[in-house]
Amino acid sequence: QLAVNEGPFFLGQEVTMPECHFASFLERMAASLAYFKGFQMRRNEKFPRLEEWFVAMEARDSYRALAGDFFTHAHDLPPQVGGCGFNLQNVDFKQTIDGGSWRLPLPVGEPPSPVEPLLLNTAAEAEAARREAARKLISNRSAVAAFCLRGCGQQGFPPVDAPLSDPRAQASD
Repeated sequence: QLAVNEGPFFLGQEVTMPECHFASFLERMAASLAYFKGFQMRRNEKFPRLEEWFVAMEARDSYRALAGDFFTHAHDLPPQVGGCGFNLQNVDFKQTIDGGSWRLPLPVGEPPSPVEPLLLNTAAEAEAARREAARKLISNRSAVAAFCLRGCGQQGFPPVDAPLSDPRAQASD
């Protein structure tokens, strides 16, 4: 459908109802396929119009404010496409999404990786993001401290794949 109309969106040059309907599904699909099957849906030359769609959506502040991330989609949401069995032949994406190959700080100005699609493009954007993050952490310091203490407390039940973000964990006294 993306190839039928001029422009990066489903119906042409503007965001319309199909974007609202399919955005979260396509996000989950890109994350789940990469994590469980090692299949790169993003930046894949077989799907150039799909990549144009993602890039156009990510250029919109409204989308960037609501977009999910690969880690959350792979761990906290049930996979939406196919079975959950891993393709053990190709674990690169799984290791990257799980943090096994994270490089911090994230590079500024480099083309984004398939699992970190919303990197900032300029040093000014990166500096503004750091300041905003610092303001948010300081203004929410009590909640942040309580959240962090859950990591050294008792694991919740049922167990989760990401124990440091377990919503049912109990903080240590």
